[in-house]
Amino acid sequence: MRRKKIFTYICMVLKYLFAMLFPVLTVTVHKMTWRYLVIALAEVILIALVTNLLCHVKSWLGYLFNVLVLLLMNIQFAVLYWGSTFVSAVMLSNLDSVNALSGKAFSYGLSIAMVLLFTFLPVCYVRSGKKTAIALWVTAAFLYAGIVVTRMTVYSPYFSLVNLCSQQIARNNVVNEVSNAIADDTREFLEKNEFYEDGVEDYFGKPEEIPENPNVILIFVEGMSQNILEDPRNIMPNVSALQERSVRFTNYYNHTFATYMGLSGQLYSGYQLENYDVNNLVSLQDIFKEAGYQTSFINTEPQNKEFSDYLANFGFDELIADESRIDGMADALSDKAAYELLFETALKKNGDGSPFFLAMYSFGTHATLDGVYEKYGDGSNALLNRFCDLDVQVGAFLERFEKSKLAENTVIVFTSDHATYQDADFVTAFPDYVRDMPSLDRIPLFLYYRGIKPESYDVNGRNSLDMALSVLDFLDLSAPNYFLGDSLFASESKSSYDLYFESMGTYYCTAGGEINILSSEQLQEFQKQLAKYNAVKLSDDLIYKEYEESQHFYATVKEDQSAILTELYNADSWDTLSYAVWSEEDGQDDLSWTVVSGNHENYFSYELDLGGYDTSGVYYVHVYGNMDDEDMTFIGEAKVYVDKGGSS
Repeated sequence: MRRKKIFTYICMVLKYLFAMLFPVLTVTVHKMTWRYLVIALAEVILIALVTNLLCHVKSWLGYLFNVLVLLLMNIQFAVLYWGSTFVSAVMLSNLDSVNALSGKAFSYGLSIAMVLLFTFLPVCYVRSGKKTAIALWVTAAFLYAGIVVTRMTVYSPYFSLVNLCSQQIARNNVVNEVSNAIADDTREFLEKNEFYEDGVEDYFGKPEEIPENPNVILIFVEGMSQNILEDPRNIMPNVSALQERSVRFTNYYNHTFATYMGLSGQLYSGYQLENYDVNNLVSLQDIFKEAGYQTSFINTEPQNKEFSDYLANFGFDELIADESRIDGMADALSDKAAYELLFETALKKNGDGSPFFLAMYSFGTHATLDGVYEKYGDGSNALLNRFCDLDVQVGAFLERFEKSKLAENTVIVFTSDHATYQDADFVTAFPDYVRDMPSLDRIPLFLYYRGIKPESYDVNGRNSLDMALSVLDFLDLSAPNYFLGDSLFASESKSSYDLYFESMGTYYCTAGGEINILSSEQLQEFQKQLAKYNAVKLSDDLIYKEYEESQHFYATVKEDQSAILTELYNADSWDTLSYAVWSEEDGQDDLSWTVVSGNHENYFSYELDLGGYDTSGVYYVHVYGNMDDEDMTFIGEAKVYVDKGGSS
């Protein structure tokens, strides 16, 4: 019996020592604040005291309490050690992408095993003198009172969980508010919405070197902060050199996190409520499509069904996926395979006779992964390896690009989906780089065309909401939209949002290149506007609706290329609608007319059959209205690209 009690005492000592292990390791290895240690000490003392009190009543009751609270504490500090924050809403929202963290599977697995082993060690009642017990209770109470008074509860694993729950409740309220806004009166809501813009402001004159309709390659690198390009160790010489030869933006931040939020957020210049939200408003690819471009997106995770479905909702003409090229970690294409596919696809499309917009998200620099083909230095740091690998592959792509015809008519836009997450690997690789937020940082954005005059624009903390508008401004393209950002070429932004970061209920402001929390007034107004925006973007009732009662006309091509789908808003003012269609080739020699009579609703859609056309290329559509036998009145026009199986 005595040996059993001694064994239990030893187990308890090990259990409580282990509860301090992750806080000590985290603070020591990652140079975090000592406040985590103070709070961990206070909470371990309180847990021990309450456990002992409950064990004196019922041993099983004390053990149950001890296991539950220590399990939460140990998990929280393990997550803090590996991920630089306690469990967050972003982490929970990306659990279905856990395969992407396979690079640290062994380390994470070992941590989980250690947490479970030490958490479930036995405890028992320990007799102590009255003075000792009082001293311990007073010490714990004094420490915790100091924590609350000095507002250090942000460093507590338990208060962090409370904050996480409150954030989730707040997000649920936003979701309900958005749902109610859509359900109550979508039509009126959209007609009166304040996000509509009739075009993109022209702040930048397109350089003379660039042709009228250049091809555009948009590269999203997974999780890349600007500091990696600026590091004196010259980790990424190829990308750094390309940036120096480009029109580039400094003090430029990501506006959201993580990938699902970042890709959609930039292509639509908006925010995501949830990872898989469908945005029914205007996107960058929509505007390119309207300008006669073929639009494509390269999927580097072809076996990831959720990600593939997510990309499919972007509405690109083509989603390119080649499972035969999978050679990287987490069942994805390595950066070598991705950039080879990018070049081959661009080269092929360059010969199709019409301009293309080709986007790609490269996966190889995802957190926890290692370099597949290249290593940095002795290869001991996985983070430096994967960015070194990326740089080599980008360098190989650029070498082939410059020697090809693509360099004569193609603009490269290079950026990231979001900042590099500040996990344990990042802190180890960049110990002297100070960051205020693990998921918010400066990121690269630059536009390259061979022979262009390099220029640098300091945007003073503006963010990736502005990417789409900046690309359009650079190319002198414009179209009606619901973009929340503004062009980075504007000396002063007219946007109310491009200094605000939002991710799963976390909000920050990056004005002046400094990260600060929002004031209560800013936060309240921003949340109100986000609810409105999400109600607009999630509704499929009146997309593209302008202010008041103006008419607007849109056209797209059916997937099977058999017809042009037209949409006309406020069509009820006409007795007859007349549609004119012709191909760009040889002028209007193939012009055809379609007349539709009768009363039309406010929103009217109509399919224009393309059975009589066998030519691929750009097609024009005009619509005219007639009322009471008066002359036809021009209403609107649209331009689409039709693919008739390669014919020309």
